[in-house]
Amino acid sequence: MMADMKKLFSLFVALLALPCMAADDKAPTPPTDLGKVMFVGDSITHGVNAPSWRWCFHKILADNGIAYESVGYRTGNLSNGVAAGAEYGGVAFNNVHSAQSSARAWELAGRKAGGRFDNTNLLNWLGLSDKTTNGQPYTGQTWKPDTFILLIGTNDLLSDAPAGVNPDKVNGLLGADRKGGDMKTILDAMQKVSPKAKIYVMTIPCWTRHANNNDAAVHQGVADYNAELAKALKGRKGTKLVDINNGLLDTTSDTPFYGCENMFNRPGADGLHPSRQGDLIMANNLADAMGLPGRTAGLERKALKSEEKGKKKELTMDKPGNAGFCAEFSAAANTSLTLADGTQGLTLHFRDGKVLYGENTILMGNSTRKAPKSPICRIAYTPGNEAQGVSAGYYVWLGDDLIGEGLKPNVSDSSYCGLKSSTPLKKAATCAESAYAPAAKNAPKSGFRLTPADPNAVVADYETKDGVLTIRKAKKAELATADAPAVVMEDGAILILGSAQGVQNIRMGNAANLTLPAAAELSIDITGAATYTIILAGGTEGMDLSKLRLLRNGQPVKAQATIPDRQAGTVVVTE
Repeated sequence: MMADMKKLFSLFVALLALPCMAADDKAPTPPTDLGKVMFVGDSITHGVNAPSWRWCFHKILADNGIAYESVGYRTGNLSNGVAAGAEYGGVAFNNVHSAQSSARAWELAGRKAGGRFDNTNLLNWLGLSDKTTNGQPYTGQTWKPDTFILLIGTNDLLSDAPAGVNPDKVNGLLGADRKGGDMKTILDAMQKVSPKAKIYVMTIPCWTRHANNNDAAVHQGVADYNAELAKALKGRKGTKLVDINNGLLDTTSDTPFYGCENMFNRPGADGLHPSRQGDLIMANNLADAMGLPGRTAGLERKALKSEEKGKKKELTMDKPGNAGFCAEFSAAANTSLTLADGTQGLTLHFRDGKVLYGENTILMGNSTRKAPKSPICRIAYTPGNEAQGVSAGYYVWLGDDLIGEGLKPNVSDSSYCGLKSSTPLKKAATCAESAYAPAAKNAPKSGFRLTPADPNAVVADYETKDGVLTIRKAKKAELATADAPAVVMEDGAILILGSAQGVQNIRMGNAANLTLPAAAELSIDITGAATYTIILAGGTEGMDLSKLRLLRNGQPVKAQATIPDRQAGTVVVTE
């Protein structure tokens, strides 16, 4: 089995250096509104160690102007999630779902009580039963969704006793004849309450190393279950299987169905839940299965005309302006490629079927999709707009799939301006006019369009005199380095970013915010600050605050340090 998988992988790499999705001539017109959407599942959908693929999927919908309303029994993420009230492109993420850590399919189906979801089940939420699984009356809210997105079964197979994937577990999920089981109960309930609803059933994701489920037989057992799930769903109207593992599988591993470690959190400890990168790829797979266009990161979609007809390795570019720049190309296997603007650049490596950013894999080379005729990669640098949810940095697409988001540039390319490759460039083009997302034939004209950052957000009104840097009223002061050992922040909400090297004294104005490296040895005078926040970033839980001297009217103020949840390298200092 493993040998066959590796043969298939080698064949794919030989046919196609990059596993990207080209725009199909017959691509369906995407919907403008998904209606009420219920996300149903366990912790992978709830969100653990990363905001969850739901947040990435929300961005896909916002980028394309597709409306939806999340409904369900739970809200929020378990950890390291999305802040309440978070927006992307001005579209609020209500973070509502019907997912719970450690949930099983038999709980959702109401076959037996497990304590999760307060012993309620899917039949309760859909108004099909007024009794909870343990026989108590259900008086909670009910919904009639237009779209269901289901990911369940990981805990049934990996966490229920006895250890390992066995026929009893598979039969419980799918029935001995593959026409029953808990999955049928769940899907029947969805279709009964919403006969016209569209139901998307995700395959169980791969993983790396988690608890005692690291044996090759267990990994293979889950892969085999996914194949059985596909058989069970075949021909079922209104239901579509989503292969969620495309781009996540490390097909070079000796262990079958083994995940790329960069796509999962803390390999060796909790290598089961996807990382932010894994969430990004999973959301792409769902959107592809639904016929939706990919992400734009708020950028205008635009085709770039190929400028490269020969076999050159470099393509120069005019000096970009403030709106960013981009390039696209078709990369050969085993290529290193850099896009730079003369001051900074980004290098990607296409090696062994992987797309690498530094040492991190941002996409694996496995693919179950039909090989596109023209595998095109697009890289764009945008200054972004943090207020709209787009970080400054490089964005990378394969076809229409965004596989790299807000990647940080390097400063090693201080002279070259353009696109250069270790192998001859093919179908390459550059654009210094602005940053653009790839064109897509099924992309709607509406959608989130990034606007430039508020010009008042970056301070231009400051002066240095007699060794004192005075920053006047501004929403934000963004300085790579401080220009003087003493800094005066006049009235206004001000944020200083960057190095505090050489700064010894800071006087904060009214309603001031200050962010500085944790190693800073400072005296901070808060006399004029009616409200203030001081954030030290980049340290550890046990950082020494004795170097920080907080003063009011020249007298020391006792400071309290708070470490935000799961951010050991950040300390918020208050009185």
